[in-house]
Amino acid sequence: MRQITFVTGNQGKWLIARDIFKKYGVELYQEKIDTPEIQSLDVCEVSVYSAKHAGDKLRKAVIKSDVGYYFEMLGGFPGPFVKYINQTLKPADILKMMEGKENRKVVLKECLTYYELGREPVTFISEELGYISDIPMGEGSTMDQILILEGYDKPKGMYSNEEMHRHFMSNLEIYHDVAKYIAVTVDVQ
Repeated sequence: MRQITFVTGNQGKWLIARDIFKKYGVELYQEKIDTPEIQSLDVCEVSVYSAKHAGDKLRKAVIKSDVGYYFEMLGGFPGPFVKYINQTLKPADILKMMEGKENRKVVLKECLTYYELGREPVTFISEELGYISDIPMGEGSTMDQILILEGYDKPKGMYSNEEMHRHFMSNLEIYHDVAKYIAVTVDVQ
């Protein structure tokens, strides 16, 4: 079985990736290390830079993810700075910025980067639509309490971890694409 390291501290991402990769004969290991996040509005630039840093530091092939939430009416804010926003702003702060704005559309972009020492990084990109609720609801991060994924009627924070796990297992084709790429083209043991 092929083995690869997924560099993430996000337990939800880790569990989704582990379950998907297993289907393709790829055993995934989790490594939690701090990686620098460059100041870029492009999630792939951030993901590639972090993957190279992690792979060089660990001296092995890695996968690294970066996610951005791009609010249309706020000019793409916060983009890849979601983690910072979750740490510094409350749901009410974001909702205040959205006052009077009819377009509440958010594009969620994720970039997964596969990096192997001595080779160019390979990136995979996905997009999912969501909307900002009128009021915060549920548990979790700032974004979890106000982001309604397309096809849902309540923010992510209103759903159980199991429900969100099922959603992302079936909607994150990007993880299947990376797992297939590794299973077919990468000689990692």
